[in-house]
Amino acid sequence: MTVRDLVRAGARTVCLDLSAIEFVDSAGLAVLVNARRALDRVGGRLVIVAPPEGRVAKVLHLCGLRTAVDVAPDRVAALSGA
Repeated sequence: MTVRDLVRAGARTVCLDLSAIEFVDSAGLAVLVNARRALDRVGGRLVIVAPPEGRVAKVLHLCGLRTAVDVAPDRVAALSGA
């Protein structure tokens, strides 16, 4: 199921757990940006789980996406809205 499918089904908050991901390229970043745009159009929220010491969090920071998406250090924080 894609983020667009979730939005069409009524989801307004989508949490993507990327904590086990060790590599993100430009295609992966484009997927995240498009997911955020899809949720923005309906007033939704994208939350990415990425531990601060992990590679995904570092890539998001280096690309300037850290300020464009909500990033949580773990699932508990993501689901609590922290």
